Amino acid sequence: MKKIKHTVLVLFSIITLSCDGDTINNVKEACDETPSSQYLVSVRNVDYAQIGTRHLNNPVNHNIDICNQHFAANTTAGHQFNLATNEVSDVLGSKLNFTRTWTGNPHKNSFDLFPSNPTSSIFDYLDVSTPMPNRCSLPNDLTFAMRTCRFDTSGGGTNYFTIMVKSTSYNHFLDPTYTNHPTKHGILHELAHAYGMNHTPNWNSADKHYISTMQGNLTNLSALDVSYLRNNYSENTINHRNYVASTLTRFNYTKGIFWKQNPKAYYIDSNGNLKDCKTKASPEFFTAWFNTGNIDGENELCGLNRLFLREKTVAENTIEIKTWRIETMPYLSQDQWKGQVDVNISDTSGINYNSEWELVFQVNAWNILDETTADDNEVVMDIILNETVCSKK
Repeated sequence: MKKIKHTVLVLFSIITLSCDGDTINNVKEACDETPSSQYLVSVRNVDYAQIGTRHLNNPVNHNIDICNQHFAANTTAGHQFNLATNEVSDVLGSKLNFTRTWTGNPHKNSFDLFPSNPTSSIFDYLDVSTPMPNRCSLPNDLTFAMRTCRFDTSGGGTNYFTIMVKSTSYNHFLDPTYTNHPTKHGILHELAHAYGMNHTPNWNSADKHYISTMQGNLTNLSALDVSYLRNNYSENTINHRNYVASTLTRFNYTKGIFWKQNPKAYYIDSNGNLKDCKTKASPEFFTAWFNTGNIDGENELCGLNRLFLREKTVAENTIEIKTWRIETMPYLSQDQWKGQVDVNISDTSGINYNSEWELVFQVNAWNILDETTADDNEVVMDIILNETVCSKK
């Protein structure tokens, strides 16, 4: 059985004792609201066969040989691979987990990416300047940055796979010290192909409004992704909840990315009002979140989400945007919120406009609800905060 990282349980009465007056008022006002269930959906009744097949035949301790030349464990590139594989391995109620081997794995040539008698799966660059095998649409189709090839199959499932990263898509290939390399959300998408998931156009139409790593740009697995893993790699688990902030939204079946949908630059006008530099109006925000646990949320507690601006070097310096009460979430569900927010800052004298700022979306704010881990409760993007007028920094 997989271990949980830590347990968080904080009662509302304790929360209020440690907050300043403004925070107490924000929390009280939000908890007095009637939560919205407009976008709340369960993801338990999906067509798993349409979402994906060809599951891994050896899901327990499935080993991946990693190119040590480009993705060494102590590098930022290797760290991104670790984050992605850990995200899958840590799913409670799923027996699928990955192990990783770097030792003795130099960069492979194109043909060695697909050995005739594999003993492990592979993660490496595909050097497109060299001859390539006639496999997995190679060499004719090179329209990808990363591609997963389930090249060793049997019994309708997958024994081993290769995730190949196209050498010309990242300058990291030429110099492993470069930071332009695959990141967690892209690797997470390819791993999902490896354990069976298909792209969303192949899904049943009724399932296409669910958020998934198969849409790309998702940093943490969604409720649908976790539901898929538990359905196809089921194992006994403890009862738990886990609230997760999403980097994607799916309003009206349309994919939105957190750092593209939400404003990147703001200014505070002479009356203390926060404005979007692009629209010159009050900013509009888009958010989504999940309960990826296997038990329902707590009806008797007031679960809160929060949007705010945070000074990166002085984390306690924040500008509150919105705190709102969320509807109680059943297990394996997703919810969303969008809206334009009027924000007035009565005293702007303490704001450091020369500092770096970020927009933070936080689920289960102040840890009121009981969950297994709070490590995935924030989504953050860099923003620009201007005084009075917008300018490039």
